[in-house]
Amino acid sequence: MTVLENFSQLQDLGLARQPAEVSTQSASQDEFLTLMLAQLENQDPFEPMDNGEFLAQLAQFTTATGIEELNESFDGFAANLYSDQALQASSLVGRDLLVATDAALLDGTGTGIEGAVAVEGASGNVTVDVLDASGQLVRSIDLGLQQSGDVAFRWDGYTADGALAARGGYTFEARISRFDEVERVPTLIRARADSVTLNGSGQGVTVNSQALGAFSLDNVRQIF
Repeated sequence: MTVLENFSQLQDLGLARQPAEVSTQSASQDEFLTLMLAQLENQDPFEPMDNGEFLAQLAQFTTATGIEELNESFDGFAANLYSDQALQASSLVGRDLLVATDAALLDGTGTGIEGAVAVEGASGNVTVDVLDASGQLVRSIDLGLQQSGDVAFRWDGYTADGALAARGGYTFEARISRFDEVERVPTLIRARADSVTLNGSGQGVTVNSQALGAFSLDNVRQIF
């Protein structure tokens, strides 16, 4: 015969329940009402408590109780939000993401780097410059005349001289030319999510990628 050594084993089998705990809020309310009744019963009949003072105490207690309930509601909301973030983050692993960034790591195997240019407003000629870690121009990608929207581009990993670029970090600078004006525009880089990290204290989710390093989930613009 199996010996149940503690109360938790009985509870696991559904044979017992933990005794109900007394609500802290209920206890506080009871204490307040008890004190208020005692104050009313023992007041000087020739100098009774002022109605305004009584109402002020009651309002103060009601406010404190409301704040406590509000905090509990926020705690529950935060817990649900954290669970939703965890579920969303877990679904990203192994998928390609379009991330708002201008830098990426080239693996040197000739696979290249894909991305997009965020063009807003009137159409114009779009160019993407690829710069190495020292800021030297490696390659210019002419995307031609483009309309407003996300314009896809791909760097094949080769320099302007046709040589395979070295493995390392590269920066992408995009610009759009409209008549005599040249405007810098944001770039988006496509990369795979290798893992995710759930940050504590409501700090959101960090996505980890071999090509992009660590970045916030807020920077993700599209999921493939």
